[in-house]
Amino acid sequence: MQEPQVIPIRSQPDPEQERALLEKTRQSAIKYLVVLLQRMFDNADDALFELADKSSSNQEQTSYFDAMRELRRMRQGLEFGFKHHINDRFDRFAQNPVGVAVAKHRTQTLDEDSLSLVDQVDLEESLAITGMIAKIKNRYPHHLNALTQRFQVLMHVEELDIDQIPVGPSTICNSFSDPLKSLDVELTVKLIIYKLFDKHVLRNLEALFDETNEIMVAAGILPRLRQQVAKRSGRGRSSEAPDALTEAFQDDLSPTQRSLDRGAGYVESMAGGTTFDTLRALLNGVPGGGQGQGQGQGGLGGGHGGGFSGAGYSGGVPAESAEVIDFLSEIQRRNHQNFSVDEFRTELATFKQAGKVSTVDSDIISIVDMLFDFIIDDKQLPVAAKALLARLQIPMIKTALVDRSFIADKQHPAKRLLNQMARAAIGLGHEHEIDGEDCPLIGKIEEIVSRICQEFAADISVFVGALEEFDAFLAEEENREQQIHDA
Repeated sequence: MQEPQVIPIRSQPDPEQERALLEKTRQSAIKYLVVLLQRMFDNADDALFELADKSSSNQEQTSYFDAMRELRRMRQGLEFGFKHHINDRFDRFAQNPVGVAVAKHRTQTLDEDSLSLVDQVDLEESLAITGMIAKIKNRYPHHLNALTQRFQVLMHVEELDIDQIPVGPSTICNSFSDPLKSLDVELTVKLIIYKLFDKHVLRNLEALFDETNEIMVAAGILPRLRQQVAKRSGRGRSSEAPDALTEAFQDDLSPTQRSLDRGAGYVESMAGGTTFDTLRALLNGVPGGGQGQGQGQGGLGGGHGGGFSGAGYSGGVPAESAEVIDFLSEIQRRNHQNFSVDEFRTELATFKQAGKVSTVDSDIISIVDMLFDFIIDDKQLPVAAKALLARLQIPMIKTALVDRSFIADKQHPAKRLLNQMARAAIGLGHEHEIDGEDCPLIGKIEEIVSRICQEFAADISVFVGALEEFDAFLAEEENREQQIHDA
């Protein structure tokens, strides 16, 4: 039986052929993504007008109308920025594929003057972007796995991260989020724009990933992986073997074009919601955000024994949340002094697999988990402070379960306490051996963290008292340093 006349690029490298193939994937990606983005903007007015019409106040209505005008004014620049970022990622990938930085929004650098660690707009926007990236990975695992392996072969590298490939989740999301930073609108409106982006772009990436994989297969790159790519109806391919790049450059109707022709950027009404609703939607692809989801276990008002209002906790803890809180409290009592994030996540995963965590509670845990990743990954915090603050992860999750205003309320006492302690620790250095005996600040943080881990059950007033105590400590330390300076 005659073997297929497929020439794997890895075995017989041809730089011109490889550049041509990479350029074809670039053209395919830009063509498809830019059209989807344009359709998103075409539908933005209708979505924002609908939200303005449902607004509960004149101020809120005005913010949506202002967002409409701002989007119209900056649309051309945002589209240009989106295309420029994708082009730039392809250029850098072509020059040094393994040197392309893996973007992680949660690892932004702390800036004592400009970043309020856990109550700043940047964090909530960062969580939304991180959630969108994670959702793409969960939605298209086989497509992305095949693409990653094929780009490795194309570029002759041993290993690539999904976020390093030029059509990967990070490239797509960051190419939109970076230009969007210049848009002068409130966070609530910006999160709605991210929901529009999710709806009209991210939910329609399958055709792009299919086409990029097929371009690679047609060039003879890992054709045996073809079964890992989802099949699409009406897309037959000749049983004759492709001749290197010849088939990759045919002008037949591609799956991308078919997707565009049938209207991939569909119009769907947008429903408003709280910051928590929006973050949930971005994490899980919940259609229409949080409104209309109050029924059943997964809704904000679901469960037993009362529910949660938009402003925070009201009534008793729902039965499923109470069981989760009891589980967390047991881990908190057992491990509060030697808390391990990895061990906690392993135990939590087992608990979730037993079906004991509702959809809403799981989303809350994920959001708080990303918040702590944001803190612990920061290079400006000393190791000793990171270890102490990590012990607050379980109390903060319990707080968010009991009082859901924690997610969006910038002035929540638990958030403010975490922020104050982290900011105060910046600049202490990175010595592993620093402890409470050598550093009064670390000693005070350790004292407060230990007390919260030992005492906190469900009453958030413990954070109010701890915040007042820590603020008083900082004032006393500042006064003492001033007296030493003046002496």
